Amino acid sequence: MSIPRKQVAVIGAGLAGLACAHHLQTAGYCVTVFEKSRGAGGRMSTRRFDISADQNPVSTWQCDHGAQYFTARDALFIKQVDAWIALGVVSIWSPILHSFGVKPDLQSQHAGKLTRYVGVPGMSAPARQLARDLSVRCEQRVVSIKKQADQWMLAIDSQNNLAGPFDQLVIALPAQQVDDLLAASTDVPLAFVEQARASTQQHALSPCWALMLHFAERLPLPFDAAFVNPDNSKPVLSWICRDSSKPSRPVGESWLLHASTGWSSQQLETQNTDVIQAMLAEFNVICGLNADRHVPIHASAHRWRFAQAQQSLNAPGFIWQPQTGLGICGDWLNQGRVEGAWLSAYHLAQAILIGK
Repeated sequence: MSIPRKQVAVIGAGLAGLACAHHLQTAGYCVTVFEKSRGAGGRMSTRRFDISADQNPVSTWQCDHGAQYFTARDALFIKQVDAWIALGVVSIWSPILHSFGVKPDLQSQHAGKLTRYVGVPGMSAPARQLARDLSVRCEQRVVSIKKQADQWMLAIDSQNNLAGPFDQLVIALPAQQVDDLLAASTDVPLAFVEQARASTQQHALSPCWALMLHFAERLPLPFDAAFVNPDNSKPVLSWICRDSSKPSRPVGESWLLHASTGWSSQQLETQNTDVIQAMLAEFNVICGLNADRHVPIHASAHRWRFAQAQQSLNAPGFIWQPQTGLGICGDWLNQGRVEGAWLSAYHLAQAILIGK
């Protein structure tokens, strides 16, 4: 007599949600991932554009507008990175780095022997590899969760459209979205809500505006990426990167600018055109570029409402209550990095598998 496989729902198809789903499915669970966006990957994202002439696409360019690179320190994650390299979806990136606004004797902190990895041909490649064999339902926003006969049901887009039932449920969302989901879910035990809130209230994610730029010719800058640390109290930018310097990228000159969290918070509802103008102007000033000569042939801005964890838990890096069958994972629960997202997912999956 066969034993029915446990049904698990994962809310959120960022790296943490996909990694947790992958581990559980590999162990024999039946897993379904729900994602409100059009595709999987979350902040491990690559945007692609067509450059058209007379409405006919003649070429494409791309830009990583979320996570820019990642590092690997933990032995478990190093093993995963090595597997991604073997699959051809990750490669080492060795950029020429610079730092603005930092004294020369402090710039070495950005150089050193740190190995930086990127997805290939785009940052979304590792997430897409994880999602390849998973059941990922995109454009399905979970608005609440409900208890039904000791199992969980998911309300999709409205309280009337339910998916399920599921034996266990993993929430892999930014801290603020975890709060919103639990607030709308009256069947969640108070003990779990309080445990979640104790973490989400401390580790909310800050916003970030991203600007993607494509130029007709190479910019005369002697570096591939730079940390921006200006002396004034209201910096516009925090990071600039020649995205086309990363391995396996299309031929061309593409740059990514990340705004500072402070400026992004102040300009959260600003129109894209105004954001593009302000960020591009700051880029020209910082890099000493001629604004009349070095004009991008394409510019696109993206607003990340939940981008960067200002603080994060170190251990255990996830939340799990076996008696309720509810768990939470994410980078904000484990040091706020790509590695932290994967480790948070891995350790939550292991806790679910052993039932503790």
